[in-house]
Amino acid sequence: MSPNQNDESGNYIPLSECQGRYLYEIDSRNLSIGVYNPDTKGFIGIRTKFGDRYLFTEYHWDTGSPPYGTVQPIERTDLQVPVHIQLWEHYPQCFCGYCGARIKYEEDDKKWEHYHMDSLDDKLECTKAFPRSIGVYSPLYDILDRFEKDSV
Repeated sequence: MSPNQNDESGNYIPLSECQGRYLYEIDSRNLSIGVYNPDTKGFIGIRTKFGDRYLFTEYHWDTGSPPYGTVQPIERTDLQVPVHIQLWEHYPQCFCGYCGARIKYEEDDKKWEHYHMDSLDDKLECTKAFPRSIGVYSPLYDILDRFEKDSV
């Protein structure tokens, strides 16, 4: 039974026992493996959607709602992501999807804001700005992709 079918049997690793930076085999909506990030209580894995593959976070079942936990970790592997590799889905520097200026994210009260970095006023905001990532964070993507290929 998948976590989306409200499996309350407890046949998964509880949140309190998950170890940061380790790769887990998981039962979730969109992922089969994921690296546990204790800061977000989520698992980052590679999601495939309409032929695209990208890093994506789903949250531990025990987090409840919000953010609506959908992951039940089944087994911890021996693979631990090295500390020099960030647990990011995307590179932190992105570009404004409207004007193309470099932007940077800042977290404020669990809401991500972005501002232009190349302006005279360090936080000049484009009124039509929206983030456009320069791509997935490839060091983490490469580790997960290699693990998926090796386990097939």
